[in-house]
Amino acid sequence: MHERDRKGKIDSPQTVEIHLNFIGEYIPPMMEQKKLTQKEKAEQGEVLKRRERFRRAYEKRVESGAQKKYYERTKYKKRAQYDAEKTALLAENYTLGANALAPQTQA
Repeated sequence: MHERDRKGKIDSPQTVEIHLNFIGEYIPPMMEQKKLTQKEKAEQGEVLKRRERFRRAYEKRVESGAQKKYYERTKYKKRAQYDAEKTALLAENYTLGANALAPQTQA
């Protein structure tokens, strides 16, 4: 598998190569792409424009340092929430494990 053409994009195209023993590289029969209607093409164009707009805004925030400030402001809150959830899960697992695997004494 190769990397996606654009990182951070859910529906970015990605190349997958299939190699089989005794055959080598397997190229499946050509799959036809779905023919898009004019309405679907317009919707797809709008989605691409919106993504580009968001990407440019993100890049501007990175250049100005605003993105780093936001990250610094929120990372401690997110870390504390993550640690609280982790502690609760560990306590629950410990309790379940202590009850389920209690040492048995021989009489």
